[in-house]
Amino acid sequence: MQNDYDNKHGQSTADKAGEFVKSAGHRIEQKGKDMADNTQKMIKEGKEEIETVIETVDKQVHENPWPIIAGVAFGSFLLGCLIGRSR
Repeated sequence: MQNDYDNKHGQSTADKAGEFVKSAGHRIEQKGKDMADNTQKMIKEGKEEIETVIETVDKQVHENPWPIIAGVAFGSFLLGCLIGRSR
């Protein structure tokens, strides 16, 4: 009699554990899908922002190239001085 009770109780506990694991698996799977969707959305938004910045910089360089040319020349000069000094 006790053995039957223990078997039924053990089976009931196993069934509950199985349901819990299945439920947890579904929740984990849904969280994974949500994270993947959010990541894709963030990547898309990041690409759009980068494209906007590139277009803005390109426009500014074409409208007024001399400050860019001067900045590159000055940066190259400083880099040359640092490299020449290390020898």
